[in-house]
This record gives sequence, structure tokens and C-alpha cells, in this order.
Amino acid sequence: MEQSKSDEPKNPYPQESRKEADVKTEEVSEKERKIFFETKSMAEVYAKQGHTTIALEIYKRILQKDFSDLEAQKRITELEAKLSSRRERFAKPQRNSR
Repeated sequence: MEQSKSDEPKNPYPQESRKEADVKTEEVSEKERKIFFETKSMAEVYAKQGHTTIALEIYKRILQKDFSDLEAQKRITELEAKLSSRRERFAKPQRNSR
């Protein structure tokens, strides 16, 4: 049985559409995506959850705002080392031990 158009939910704002309201969506590269809470606490939450790259990005943004933040500098160094060791571990071919 075919549904009639009257069964479809009505748009409460029929005169407004994305075009008419001039709503634009823009492509944002992954690196430029907005991280809403750029705090050390949030960076640590990401780091503890294994999202090292996001945590590192937050710390870098914090450091851009305050170059004298020694804690942020230290965590950037630690997180970069962690990422580097991860890359090395996965870049090396695994050997079969038989």
C-alpha cells in the first residue's frame, strides 16, 4: 500500500531550507577539526583512553596559547615518544619463532 503525501510529517518551518537559510557546511580536514574542550584534563582523558594523537593535538594547542607551559611541553615530549615507539613497533616486520 502506498503512503500518501498527507501521511508524511510536516516541516514546521516550510519556508526555511538549508539553501534559503544560507546554511553552509564546509569540509574540515581531520587535523583542523574543532576539539571543544582544549584543556589539560581533556587531553589526559584522551591519552588514558588511548587516543594519543588527539591528546597530543590538544597539548600542542595549549602550548601555542602559552609557550611557557612546562607541563604541556613535557606531555608533548612524552606523547610524541609514545607515538614514535608505536610506529617503530608496527613498522618492523614480525618474525615467526619456530
